[in-house]
Amino acid sequence: MNVIKLGMLAAVILALGHSLACVVDRASSCTCELAEYRVVCTGLEESMDEVLPFRIPTNTRILSLRKNWVLENVSLRQAHLAGLNQLVKFDISKNRVSQVETGTFQFFPYLNTVDLSRNRIRVLEPDVFGISLPNLERLILAENRLVVLMNNNFESLMALKELDLSGNPLLYVSQRAFTGLKQLKILRMSGCNLTGLPADALSSLVNLRVLDLKQFPFITSLQSKSFVGNVKLGTLIIDQFSDLSSFGLSPTTFVSLSVSLHTLQLTSCNLTDIPELAMRQLYNLRELYLSNNYINVLRRNDLANLNKLTKIDLSNNGLMQVENLALRTNVNLVSIDFSNNRLITLARNSFPPKLSNVKNLILSGNNWSCDCRLQWVASCFSAKNGEEPVVCSNPLSAQNQNLTDLFMTNLTNCQPPKINKFVDRNVMEVLAGENFNLPCAATETPDAIIKWYTPARSYLQPQTTSVSRGSLDNDMRVRYARINDDGIYHCVAATQNGDDVRSVAVQVKGASNDMSEIQPVPDTSGNPIGGCTQATQGIPLLRIVLIGVLACVSCVGLLASFFLAVWGYNNRRRAARLQRKIEACREDVASGDETLVARKRKSFADKKVTFGQSKSSGYGSGLNSPITQHRPPEPQRTTRPQR
Repeated sequence: MNVIKLGMLAAVILALGHSLACVVDRASSCTCELAEYRVVCTGLEESMDEVLPFRIPTNTRILSLRKNWVLENVSLRQAHLAGLNQLVKFDISKNRVSQVETGTFQFFPYLNTVDLSRNRIRVLEPDVFGISLPNLERLILAENRLVVLMNNNFESLMALKELDLSGNPLLYVSQRAFTGLKQLKILRMSGCNLTGLPADALSSLVNLRVLDLKQFPFITSLQSKSFVGNVKLGTLIIDQFSDLSSFGLSPTTFVSLSVSLHTLQLTSCNLTDIPELAMRQLYNLRELYLSNNYINVLRRNDLANLNKLTKIDLSNNGLMQVENLALRTNVNLVSIDFSNNRLITLARNSFPPKLSNVKNLILSGNNWSCDCRLQWVASCFSAKNGEEPVVCSNPLSAQNQNLTDLFMTNLTNCQPPKINKFVDRNVMEVLAGENFNLPCAATETPDAIIKWYTPARSYLQPQTTSVSRGSLDNDMRVRYARINDDGIYHCVAATQNGDDVRSVAVQVKGASNDMSEIQPVPDTSGNPIGGCTQATQGIPLLRIVLIGVLACVSCVGLLASFFLAVWGYNNRRRAARLQRKIEACREDVASGDETLVARKRKSFADKKVTFGQSKSSGYGSGLNSPITQHRPPEPQRTTRPQR
């Protein structure tokens, strides 16, 4: 019985001791929650050395010291956390911690989260996190002053799953900066001053699921295979890059993410077109965010391969046109955001055949022309726009009205077009070489599309060039008429509500297939109408003759130069060969071999070598004079006495 009483008394004293330990001079500065073993201190006037660790209970599991030491820089040392080995979460953000010394986090087996954000840490000391953090899963270093990440800064954090480095002016990330982070799933690196994506460092993060890259003002391109090692990456956020418009995204930038990536954000990157080639292999992509760019047209093939896409955001782009069939293959779309653009209308065939899956179509903030072309929008999505109605800008009678309300009464101008300006006769006769004009215009709001068909059944759109020298705005103007222009011309005014066709037969009189027989008819400016500003003139005969003579002289000169070069080359070879023979004779004379000398003289005489007759060459004098000069006196013949 006494033992039980003593145990209860000890528990009360222990609890009382813990509760008293939570108070740090002022009750308003620190609070203690015994149920969670949480201590929260803010606005302390004492220094860090006075508070840590003496006034913190040793069994504290959650310690928050946010916004305390904001007047001067402080260093976090090992002694400050001595005895607090039960910590699970440690928050010392919004202070002026400028340094975390090596060994500060020594033996914290239960520590799960460390928040060092919004301090003034410039450099991470080697082994600052030691090897005694086996359960650390979240490390927040955001909004410090880190400029360099060196090798193996996080090597010992084998269990780390989330690392936040955003808001640091990083200039360099070494190749092995993330070595050891095999379990890392979330990496945030926003607001860095890097000039290139640290692809080598990122390649070691084999289990990465979310990569947040925002505010990289000095990166203008993402190199090929930038994410080659991140084969499990599911969400990629790229925001506020300097310029990825022209060649910023390679066709193979996302090639290693073709299976894993399901969410891609390319916002505020100055894109002028959807990077169709770069995204072509993202077969499993489900959400695509492209807002705040400069994409003016959504083309037919931009999203053709993204069959699993469920959400597309193209808001705030200045989008002016959605081409026909642009979203035809994206049958799984649930949410479409075209808000805050410059769209005037939307064609029904730009969307999937079945619209039952589309739950959210955001069209607010555009210059809608509320006519028959938007009737399908009003009928299909009247109850799906929620608090963002489609407000009409045109026509004036419907301005500032809700499209749905307008549809409930009557949408205007849904009648087929009518051609009201055309040739006033069925047959039009023109002379060969003349130019003629075929006007065509229709009354319809919106304006009908004018199409022309020539006698050769050539289809001509406005602002194109005719194969028969015709040019179009809405009218057909043919210049320099000839026999090929003879026939029936059709003008077609078309809208989605119908079309109107008018035809006229053109007869070209006095036409000839030989274009040289027809002179162009000058217009009012005095220039001939045939596509040229000056008529072609013949080349004078004298000029042709002179050109021929000059060509012949050039050929003769080239041949003469060739033969002179060959002749000179052969002479030099002969001279060199003869010189070698002369030198050989000199050597024989110097040796005193008379028999050999006589033989060579006889050989020269037999060949009748006459070289050196001219004083300019100098070879002949070299042949005779040296031999004569050094010839030894002939021995006197003596008669042999007879026996």
